[in-house]
Amino acid sequence: LREKDEAANKLFEEVDMDSQESKLAATLGLAVKNLDDLEGLVPVLEEMAVRHVDFGVTETMYATVGECLLKTLEVGLDKDWNDDVMKSWAWVYGVMSDVMVKAAYKKDSSLASDLKV
Repeated sequence: LREKDEAANKLFEEVDMDSQESKLAATLGLAVKNLDDLEGLVPVLEEMAVRHVDFGVTETMYATVGECLLKTLEVGLDKDWNDDVMKSWAWVYGVMSDVMVKAAYKKDSSLASDLKV
């Protein structure tokens, strides 16, 4: 992400990246675990999205994060990466980002279709 988006890179200049990576992993885990309870998950994602605006996160960064996430998973999963896994993760992140963008920027969004998969 830091290499792909200069504006995002500036957001992380003074951030503990190990902590950030742990937070992202925890959030993704929470989302996957609660996909069958979107009623409980949506408020958590909405609150997080509003906080991200305060940190300087822009709407366009969500698509970039999604692309980077998919690439990271592809590299990390290596031989276990396939079209079904990619589509599943793109869907999970798409749900998350759609909720977060709508909450943060008070608009309808469909970033899932914007991910380059």
